[in-house]
Amino acid sequence: MRIPIPIKCPNCGRKRDVFIGLDEHEISSVCECGRDISAVLANFTVGQKLLERSRYEFVQNCDYSLTIVFAATAMECEVSRLYFKWKRANALFYQDVPTDEELEEALRKLPNIADRIDEVAKLMHPAGLHGFIASDPELVKMISLGFSKLDLSNLSTSFQKVLFWPRNRILHLGYSKYDSAEATYCYNTAALGIHLLNLLDQTGKAAS
Repeated sequence: MRIPIPIKCPNCGRKRDVFIGLDEHEISSVCECGRDISAVLANFTVGQKLLERSRYEFVQNCDYSLTIVFAATAMECEVSRLYFKWKRANALFYQDVPTDEELEEALRKLPNIADRIDEVAKLMHPAGLHGFIASDPELVKMISLGFSKLDLSNLSTSFQKVLFWPRNRILHLGYSKYDSAEATYCYNTAALGIHLLNLLDQTGKAAS
């Protein structure tokens, strides 16, 4: 899979999307003006890359269904990545680090994405996603004013309904009549979810 990374040339100001592989972390490219615009994408996760692909499908192709599919998949990838990371971090204290296969099996046992979001949030913050957001008035204000479809009292279930149910309807039923506004809301919801997960990741501490 190729991921479009938006680049602005510092020399001439031209903007373009440079494509890299999903598993790549370096951009090797030269602008039309001749300036080398190669770069290393440090700490650019798979989820963030897929969110860029979602943006590209919206802006360049006006493919609103695919925008939603990539947006939801981007957040799901971040949930899985952080589940693996923090399960391993906590296991280090017991010198019994689980394998990829064991973590995949444990993650599959969580029946839906809302449960997975709750579980990974608790690995990083004992009070979970709700407690983390409730402790930050600015986050509460941002979500309340900008995301009217999300229920702050049960945010994980809201993410499931607002973002993942449309994704599943596309993939399971072949529904493709989502419009620009619906795709925009799903994209922004995924971006919010990834932002919240990254905040949790930055403030989390392994259990001791």
